[in-house]
Amino acid sequence: MKIEAGTLLISRPAMLDPNFDGTVVLICTHDEHGTVGLTLNRPLDVELEDVLPEDSGLEDISKLDIPLLWGGPVGNDCLHVLSGPEQDPVSVLPVLPGVFFGGDMELVHRTLEKKGTLRFFIGYSGWSPGQLQDEMDADSWHALPGQVEDVWTTDWRLLWERLMAKIDPQFSWMTKMPDNPEMN
Repeated sequence: MKIEAGTLLISRPAMLDPNFDGTVVLICTHDEHGTVGLTLNRPLDVELEDVLPEDSGLEDISKLDIPLLWGGPVGNDCLHVLSGPEQDPVSVLPVLPGVFFGGDMELVHRTLEKKGTLRFFIGYSGWSPGQLQDEMDADSWHALPGQVEDVWTTDWRLLWERLMAKIDPQFSWMTKMPDNPEMN
């Protein structure tokens, strides 16, 4: 499959890099300069208001239940945003129909006024030119066309398992695994 914006990378079960073990990464940009993606299934135990700039004007954002996720191991001092279909596509990068990458606090305010969809990420997943292709050639990732419902899911725990079962039905048993196998 050709890698492009909107592709989902699903780590293979034998992924050796602990940063990406059991992850689903949405590719946001892919060009001659490299690749940028956001991990969709690693929610953080950090409150969004704790990482927003003090002058953001979003003091009441904790009431809105907007998720904060770990986007990846690169640039963990930066906050990234995905927004929904209510955006002006000129000011953000389209990833999938109804999913846009990037923007500033003005975009966040406009989206909240429209009661739109937002998802925030600390850090991102990045590959230099050719690096992701090398990982694909080494069978580190499965690639699937992205689906909007996978991007906006709140079923974090089962996203990787559900996509693995879609790739190969022999993995469907993983969707029934408890969080802690010792509790089985």
